[in-house]
Amino acid sequence: MKIGILTFYRVPNYGAMLQAYALWKYLERRGHHVEFIDYAFPNVKRIPLWRCFVSRSLKGFRVKLRTYVRYPITAFAQSYPQSKLCATCSELHEVCKAYDAVIVGSDQMWNPQWVMPILDVVFLGCLPEKCRRIAYASSFGVKMWQRGEQEKVAQLLKKFTAISVRETTGVEIVRGLGCPDVQQMLDPTLLWTADFYKQLMVRKQKTEDYLFAYFLDEWADGAEEQACINACVSVTGLTKVRRDREPVLGCLALLCLVLQIRTKPPLPEWIECVANADFILTNSFHGTVFAILFHRPVITLLLTGTAGAMNERVVSLLSLVGLEDRMIYAKDTGCVAKLARDTEINWSTVDRRLVEKREEVIRFLEKCEL
Repeated sequence: MKIGILTFYRVPNYGAMLQAYALWKYLERRGHHVEFIDYAFPNVKRIPLWRCFVSRSLKGFRVKLRTYVRYPITAFAQSYPQSKLCATCSELHEVCKAYDAVIVGSDQMWNPQWVMPILDVVFLGCLPEKCRRIAYASSFGVKMWQRGEQEKVAQLLKKFTAISVRETTGVEIVRGLGCPDVQQMLDPTLLWTADFYKQLMVRKQKTEDYLFAYFLDEWADGAEEQACINACVSVTGLTKVRRDREPVLGCLALLCLVLQIRTKPPLPEWIECVANADFILTNSFHGTVFAILFHRPVITLLLTGTAGAMNERVVSLLSLVGLEDRMIYAKDTGCVAKLARDTEINWSTVDRRLVEKREEVIRFLEKCEL
């Protein structure tokens, strides 16, 4: 069967690239021919450098410049099989004539904060009638749908052959939109064991002991996060702290230094940082995922403020594998120190739960005839 995948895959984000890679390889192993649909999502394509300077605020300029200097890490995704570029519903319709089925997901493909202008795209309203619509572990990234257009979304969802979402709150949202037949599925990265990702690593041997601190940039390097790092260092004795950021070189070096912008290492190096860490401190969903896959002791810091809506993905994940006690707010540095002392995790129980969920994925795909 020829399958098109609609997801965020060529963006400077490790989790986005890896969830796409994992789903592609998983479907390919099941005997399907898979392509990524190269849709021109707003704010995803790399912009020319001069566009960074056309910003209404310093914050906007900083965000654009940071994306620009980090875009080279998407080189990993350049080899993914993909369709021709499409930027409108009619172009998407033409591209999808080549597919027997289109899968939307995973990642936050249904986050209303981002996709309201393109509902017909992300909910597959532009597809030819003959093309089967399937949602695999799509994420809303929020607890409730509060942006309007519920009736339109409900009508689009009713055209799906099968719907699965990543978080428990996603199940509630879809059911609230009048589609009771929805299941919760694993993020695609969890369909594989650590051995699958070790193949991507260049240096497989551990060379030093260290704490890996991996934070989503928007909430990184605050006083609370640094206090958590210090607490972990004090308890574990790991004086070496590795980060996922590197200085920007070349003509933009000074500007990026002033704006505290750093680039990121290639994706294989990031996997190595996780795989060889002695302890991981993160506020990232996929940072937590890979700590679990590689059996690394981990503490996940929950986000606060408006970003707190995105905690549901971590809560769902850690509840699924029985590690709810590994998540905490950064302000609770005393509890962070306590968790840092507790590095004994029952990984056999975690792995058993993942195996059970992977079996559910197989049944879901079989129901979809994939």
